[in-house]
Amino acid sequence: VALRFGSESYSKGDHNRAESAFRDALQLFTLTGNKKGVGVSQNNLSVVMLSFNKHAEAESNCLSAIQNAEELLSELLRNAQNVEGNEEVMKARRVLSDRKGNLAIIYLQDERFAAAFAIIES
Repeated sequence: VALRFGSESYSKGDHNRAESAFRDALQLFTLTGNKKGVGVSQNNLSVVMLSFNKHAEAESNCLSAIQNAEELLSELLRNAQNVEGNEEVMKARRVLSDRKGNLAIIYLQDERFAAAFAIIES
């Protein structure tokens, strides 16, 4: 619910309310051990922080979200019976790719072009 509320607030331009909702969601997901929710919250916070031109905080949240996505993907790959064509694995790879794209955007806005291209190519 907090993620949906944050996303709706963000899309309506109320970035302060979105930040608050995403921080609440991060706290809740952290307390309950919901790794997927933690990553989504971190990713969404990075987008909000970027909208506030808080690039260091945006980068920090984005790097945490990427690490989270890498860990979840690794877990899936270890446990998957058949990786080829596995919908969960493909979705986890897309999530990781999207988060790396968000980090590249942060780097581009900071004119850190080499870092942006390195993350895109990874």
